[in-house]
Amino acid sequence: MPDPARVLVVEDEETIREVLVTALEDEGYAVRDVGDGQQALDLLDDWQPQLVLLDLMLPVLDGWAFLKETKRSGLMDRIPVIVLSASRKGMTVHDSYPACAAVIAKPFDLGDLLDTIARLL
Repeated sequence: MPDPARVLVVEDEETIREVLVTALEDEGYAVRDVGDGQQALDLLDDWQPQLVLLDLMLPVLDGWAFLKETKRSGLMDRIPVIVLSASRKGMTVHDSYPACAAVIAKPFDLGDLLDTIARLL
């Protein structure tokens, strides 16, 4: 039996993060979660996800800076990123960061999000 796919959830809103982690674990994914972009960068040193769910509006290091740093360093080459954002600026993320696999507006439909994750993995 293969190891479960690894998903990193980067979300500062605890309620949303808990819902995502529970839903992903229920689907059989191995999940790690953090509340800001710096914690996510630190985690990448020890744990390589196969997909990242990324909020853009984060404390300490926001999602934009996280994307810029991972692109510069090559930490996440070929790892799909799904951006979750309530900001209209998030909708232009494909223009700035074409490596992002999808942009999903908050509030989101959990079933649609899970379908997107399954398709990308």
